[in-house]
Amino acid sequence: VLRGEREEVVDAGELRLGEIMIVKPGERIATDGTIRTGRTALDVSAITGESVPVEAGPGDGVFAGSINGNGVLEVEVTADAQDNSLAKIVRIVEAEQSRKGEAQRLADKIAKPLVPAILVVAAVIAAAGSLFGDPRVWIERALVVLVAASPCALAIAVPVTVFAAVGAASKLGVLVKGGAALESLGRVRGIALDKTGTLTRNRPTVIKIATANGTSRAEVLAVAAALEVRSEHPLAKAILAAAGGDVIPAENVEAVTSAGLTGRLYGATVRLGRPGWIEPGSLAADVERMQHAGATAVLIERDGEL
Repeated sequence: VLRGEREEVVDAGELRLGEIMIVKPGERIATDGTIRTGRTALDVSAITGESVPVEAGPGDGVFAGSINGNGVLEVEVTADAQDNSLAKIVRIVEAEQSRKGEAQRLADKIAKPLVPAILVVAAVIAAAGSLFGDPRVWIERALVVLVAASPCALAIAVPVTVFAAVGAASKLGVLVKGGAALESLGRVRGIALDKTGTLTRNRPTVIKIATANGTSRAEVLAVAAALEVRSEHPLAKAILAAAGGDVIPAENVEAVTSAGLTGRLYGATVRLGRPGWIEPGSLAADVERMQHAGATAVLIERDGEL
């Protein structure tokens, strides 16, 4: 954290609202905040499930638990450690895990007064019978009443069923929070899903190539692959897979934080990166359509030509 003109290492619990956190490449963000300086690609999969790093820059909000990419950030703290997004998620999960379903609450409600009542009845039978008959016989009869009338089967049946169902679901890769969730699931008649990373394969792929200035699709992929072959970005594998075959790597490849790559290929200066760093020009409409469809647009430039 930046205090005065000095950088200090402090625990997350000591952060105060308005302070400036220094987040270095590869570090996990300690609490929620707003980026003041720096650009990066954030791994927010632990918070949102988004499998592809999210570009972030000045003015963008960041969540606790996100992992910084390759840029140094100055982040203004907007929530303390007890009230940030990660802490809220933990509290919600804990609350859900402690919730009981209606059937389990009903079983507990019945068992609570029934258990002491049966104990009293059994004691009365044993005492009264012993006064007028053989104590051994009546104690045995009292124990029979105690075992037969005990609500243990009712009290145990529901939680055992819940545990068995949760265990069976976990073997299929489904995590269920508890009995309340199971009972709610039984009443569901329609499902709407939107969870990136859960419903996707986490393997980006090239879905469309738009060309400009008379270049061919093969040329676009060749230049892109020449730069990406030296990159570790998640989109690099998708571009290399689309290019296929042998790739001739570009020379003097440099990564520009949260922007893209630059290099030289056959004597020409080539760039690859996000819209804004490279102007889309005549492809602006194509870029807009791709982004509206949920795709990530990557632009390629050779000697200043898109």
